[in-house]
Parts: sequence; structure tokens; C-alpha cells
Amino acid sequence: MRNRNASRVLLTFVLALAVAVPFLTKTRGTAAAPDNFSGAIYTSTGDGTTVNSNMYDQKSDVYLNGGPQNCNGGGLPDGDYYFQVTNPNGDVLLSTDPASCRQLTVSGGIVAGYAIAAGACHHANGISNPANCGSMPVQLIPFNDTPNNGGEYKVELIMQTADTTIDPNDPTIIHFKQSDSKSDNFKVRETPPPPPQTAIGGVKYYDTNHNGVKDPGEVGIAGVQIKITFSDGSMATTNTDSTGTWALSFQVGAQYTACEVLPANTLYTQTGPVSGATANDLNNDLAATANANKCWVGTVTGHDTASLDFGNVICKPEITCPQDIATCNDATKCSAVVTYVAPTATDNCGGTPTVVCSPPPGSTFPKGMTQVTCTATGANPNNTATCTFKVTVNDCEAPQISCPQDKTVCNDPGKCTAAVTFAATATDNCDGTLTPSCNPASGFAFPIGTTLVTCSVRDAAGNPASCSFNVAVNDCTTGSISGKKFYDANANGLDDDNQVVAGWKVVLSGSASKTAYTNAQGVYTFGSLSVGTYTVTEVAPNGSWVASSGTPCTFTISCSNATNDFTCNFRNYCKVASGGLTLGFWSNKNGQALITAADLCYLTSLHLRNANGTDFDPVPAGSCPNLTTQLINSGKAALSNWLTGANATNMANMLSAQMTAMVLNVRHANVDGSAFDLCSGMTVNQLLAAAETSLTANANTTAAGSARTYQEGLKTCLDKLNNNGLLVKSSPCPFSSPY
Repeated sequence: MRNRNASRVLLTFVLALAVAVPFLTKTRGTAAAPDNFSGAIYTSTGDGTTVNSNMYDQKSDVYLNGGPQNCNGGGLPDGDYYFQVTNPNGDVLLSTDPASCRQLTVSGGIVAGYAIAAGACHHANGISNPANCGSMPVQLIPFNDTPNNGGEYKVELIMQTADTTIDPNDPTIIHFKQSDSKSDNFKVRETPPPPPQTAIGGVKYYDTNHNGVKDPGEVGIAGVQIKITFSDGSMATTNTDSTGTWALSFQVGAQYTACEVLPANTLYTQTGPVSGATANDLNNDLAATANANKCWVGTVTGHDTASLDFGNVICKPEITCPQDIATCNDATKCSAVVTYVAPTATDNCGGTPTVVCSPPPGSTFPKGMTQVTCTATGANPNNTATCTFKVTVNDCEAPQISCPQDKTVCNDPGKCTAAVTFAATATDNCDGTLTPSCNPASGFAFPIGTTLVTCSVRDAAGNPASCSFNVAVNDCTTGSISGKKFYDANANGLDDDNQVVAGWKVVLSGSASKTAYTNAQGVYTFGSLSVGTYTVTEVAPNGSWVASSGTPCTFTISCSNATNDFTCNFRNYCKVASGGLTLGFWSNKNGQALITAADLCYLTSLHLRNANGTDFDPVPAGSCPNLTTQLINSGKAALSNWLTGANATNMANMLSAQMTAMVLNVRHANVDGSAFDLCSGMTVNQLLAAAETSLTANANTTAAGSARTYQEGLKTCLDKLNNNGLLVKSSPCPFSSPY
């Protein structure tokens, strides 16, 4: 529908502006001026199709097009143009966007589309149509409705010349010479406005004072249906909102009857509108009158009507019961006669409600709780109120209960419990003989320790009585601790040397104290130990013994164990001086005197290394085993010089010297080759074999690396043993026992 008011406002604004800015009136006068450029403009649809009589269904269908009168003639001058939509006289601007947004381009004499890139403003391009010489039309919207009664508009194409400017105060207005423009008129069909409507409504409220009129402070009622019935029989319904308000819009002049619709068996009673009451519209004209059914009957006026209110009230009695009553039973009885004051009731709609209680006052109440229900009935039988209270008659005499004496027993064999049976008795003045319940119950498997047994009983009224006694279960379990003392010749903590130590002292401490010595098989035993925690500790005869593992051991003998026969083995070795002689000894005259031809030949068979990594042989290998005296003497001399000159620049050279000293120590029984070296974790013989293997593979270990590091470790261990360092004796050291 055309917005006539908007057109009037815009026209008024334009006329006012024309008075304020005379130049605008001058440049947009209604007098026609001859065109000063060729070609023609016209309107079309987006695909370039012209429309009969330039009549369009809607504004968005109208596009600006243009070019030559025929494709062989002269067209519009090329360049950018402004365009605008006005009323047919051109004195009311209808285009609403800024003039800078309304630009198109003419190229090759034809309209070639919108001249501004997409952004804050944009006019859509149509489709190029060969029938129009390939022109691309531009959409004209947005523009306001024309004030012309015939729905006619004018579109103008304006050349951008030195005389064409945009108004500095209103960016929608273009100042231009009439001779710099071309125009074409078009029409848009109008849709007639719908019939005028106004609203009717009101409030569904709680009528606190029952006067049928909504007074200040009376609150609305939500969710109630309002039904509107019209004179033609049609109907409309709505529900009141959260404030109790309802409203609907209808055509002016419609005759209606507005009623509230209460659900069946509702507790509400309608109080308003009172028959004959009137309601005015917002213009204070009479709009509706209340009928005898408390409905509004009226006609929709030209102004909203907001006072079609409906009043309701709930007529409901209120009743208050006395507090709960508790009393003891009457003497020698299990009941009591109880008299109470009956409650009173009121009704918000007036009158005195009827009150009935069950059981009534003065009744005999049995032991226990009885609920009394009182009901008040008001004038409306659908509206009742109830309240309840409790009358409790208690049996105040507690039962008598008796428990057995305390009990002490041993655990059952193989268990940490003992099944104990017993009995408790009880009597009650109302209920006679009662059976107490005990926790734990008779026959329960009682755990080790003292357990409190509690027996309790309640009569039918809930009076409790209890007694208690103790059941003590002792752990009578016995057990043993035994073990083996073996000699750990290789210090690995394992019994893999098949050697035991007899006469070794083992001490028991904790819940009992005892001492034992290992027998010929290295075994000790502590038997018949009672429940408790025990620790067995070995005691070495002197400081040369070292425990490799297994000392001390702690065990707990208890019925909770799967077995109470425990084992604790002890592993020891003894350390003694190696007996090794140093490099200096074997290079001096004392050591030289001990070296034999067999020693020299054996050393020649090894991969001993000189400082430069070459082989060192004390004697020629081919001369062994039959050495002459001269070869023996020269070999000893060469060996002495080589031992004296050995150094760690080439670690293989220093390792060779230490290995040579140890070979001689073993061969001359100074060092036990089967003894265990703690430094290397090997026997002396294994240590010598490891050194020989490394020297075979690595003759020169001058440079840092894993081979040099490994050889240095072997050299260090050999050096300690050659200096009478400690090692593990291959068999137990002798000692006196007992000690």
C-alpha cells in the first residue's frame, strides 16, 4: 500500500528546503528544457523487457535503461551519470539513498550498468539484452511512494558536468541544469489499504473486595480464556497473559460479545462486570455495556478499548487444627481417653462453615498414633478446607531384658574366629514375652579380640530396652621361624655356591627372645612360637664377614596367615687381603728371582702391549718352552724394564703391566685365582681373562672412548689386588663357635 503520510512529510520537507535553498528550486524547476545530448532513456524490467504503458506491479520491477533510438543511430554520450526518482512534476524527490549511490555508466552509447562497486550502497544490475543493443539496465529502488493520485513517477538521468553538484547539507539532493538531463515516466500498481482495525481488551483480576470493579492493587489472573463472539456468529479466543491482561484487534464497526470462559468445577466465582456497567474507548466514547451474564456487549470503535475487565473471587473456608497431642497410656491399659478442643473455621465470603472431626473429642484412642481429620464446609459445597493433627498414645513402660555373663574363648582351629552361642530374654507389661535381637547374633563367628554384643528389644509402642556383654576370642595359633646360612662366594646374594656355614649365631627378638646356632647343614630353627611379631637377626663372629642380603627378617605369627612356618635365609661372605705383590716387586731383584722360564713363556703367549700398541714378548715365542739361561736372563731384564716403564698414556700398556703382575701373583700362589673381586664383580681368573680379551681387541687406547674407559676400570681393579687389596675368599673363613 502506498505510504501517503510519508509522501506528505517528504513533500513538506522538500518545499521547506526549497525556500531555504533557492538554487535547488532554480535547478529543479518544472519548465521543460531542450536536451543537449543525444539518445533516449526508458524503463524496463531487469531483463531489458519494456512494459506496456510503463505499468509495473511493484517498485523492485523498475530498471533504468537507455541508448540510441535504434542500434544504427547515435546513442547517449559515454560517461558516468546520476539518476533519481521524483513525482511527475519533479518537485518531490522520492529516491531515499545518497546521490553518490545513484550512478551508472554509459559505454558505447548504451547504459552499461551500475557505476559504483558493491559496498555500503548498491543498485542491482539487470541482464544485458541484445534486443536493446546489449544495454545493461540498473534497478531504481530504493524510493518512496509517489504522492501522485495516479501512482505515476518520473525517472531522470543527469549528466555529470561542472554544473552538477550534490547538496552539502542533504546528500540525497542533486543540483543540475535541466538541459543536462533526460527523463521518462512510469507507474506502479497500488494495493488498497486494509480496513482500519483497533484493539479491544482488558484485565482478568482477582476481585479482593467483591465489588465487581477492578480497584487499585487488585492483581491480574493469568491463563483464563476470553471468548469474543461477533454478530455474524464468528468467534475468536485468547488467554490472559502473566499480568491477567488480554487484547485482540478487529475491524472498526464489528459488533461483539466478550465473555470469560471458566472451566468446569472451577473454584472461582465471577463478580464483574456488574450488569449495566459501561466501558469507554481511549477517546472516552462509549464502547460496550455489561449484560446480565457479566459479558461485555459492544461495537469496535475507531479507538482502542482497554477496560473490558472481568472480576473473580474464590470463596473458600479456612480451618486451623490444634497442635499434635501425645500422651501416655492410661494405667493398666494400652489405650487412653483423649479430649481435645474442636477447631473453628471462617469463610472469606462470610458465614460460619460447618466443622466435623473424626474421631470426635472424648474418644478412646488405642496405643500408637491416630490421625484426626477435621473438615470445614462453606456456602459453596465445592469449596471445602481440611486440616489434620495426630493423637499419639504411648506405652510408657519399657520392657525388661537380661544378658548372659562375659565370655572368653580360643579361636577355632585354622580360623581367626570362634563360633559362640548364647541367649538373652525379655518381658513387657503390655506385650508379654518378647524375643530380643542381639548384634552380633548367637552363633556368630567372632573375630580375634573383644567384641561387644548388644541385645535390644522394643515393645509394640516402640519403647526400647537393651543390655550388653563381651565376647573375647584369643588367638592361640603357634608357628616357627627357620632358615639356612650359606656362603656367598660370588657375592651375588644367591645360594649357588653349594657351601653352608655351621655354628653361625642367629638371634630371635620381639615377642620372645632366643639364640640359636646353625647346625652342620647350616640350618637354624625357632619352634613353638606363640602369636606375635618376631625379628631374626644374624650375628657375625668378626668384622671380616659381610652380609650380601637377607638380614634381618621380621614375621608376624597370626591366625590370619595361610601358614605360620616362616623361612629367613642369611647370605654372607668374608673378605681377606689378596696377598698380591706390586709391579715394583716383580720388577726388582726379589721378584726377578721368583720368575721362571715357564712364567716367561706364559707371559709371551698373552697379548701384552707396549706403549705404542705393539706386542710385548719377554722371550721369542719360538724359543718356548726350552729357554736357554741367556734367554731367561734377557727375558727377565726385558720384563723388568717394561714393567718399570709402563704408563697410562696408552691405557692398554698400563693394563698389560697390571695384568702381568697379577698373572705372576696367581702363578706363584700369592693370590687365589678363584677368589671373588668385589671391584670388578668377577673372580680373579675371570678378571685376567677379561683383560686379555680387551687387550687382544684393543692394542692402542690412547684416545678417549669406551674401550679406554673399560680398560681403565680393569686396570684399577687389578692395581688394588696387586697392592694386597681385599677380595672375597672362595670358602668360608674359619671362626670359633659358640661366640
